[in-house]
Amino acid sequence: MAEIQAFTQQIVQEVAQLASGVPVGVCPLCSGQVRDYPKSWSCAEWKTKGCGFVIWKQVAGKEIDKNVLMLLLEKKESELIEGFKSKAGKDFKAKLVLNTEGKVVFKFV
Repeated sequence: MAEIQAFTQQIVQEVAQLASGVPVGVCPLCSGQVRDYPKSWSCAEWKTKGCGFVIWKQVAGKEIDKNVLMLLLEKKESELIEGFKSKAGKDFKAKLVLNTEGKVVFKFV
């Protein structure tokens, strides 16, 4: 019975951690924690401060990984990324840039 109780507590802690997201960096807008959620990396202060910082994990049909996230948070710009798809379905490549409003935009090179 003790093993079942310990296992249950472990599962509850893991689910709570997933629900609140795992910290991955500092928000460039409000200095709160950027957390890892299933579909995005977002500022944890959205409820308390109303911070709207978010980087979606999929941009223009391309999965954005944690390495790109870290470049955006640290240098405000990613390396050149291939494999984006336009709304018309055409492939394109671009850098991602984190602008001063905390939005991710394309930079075509």
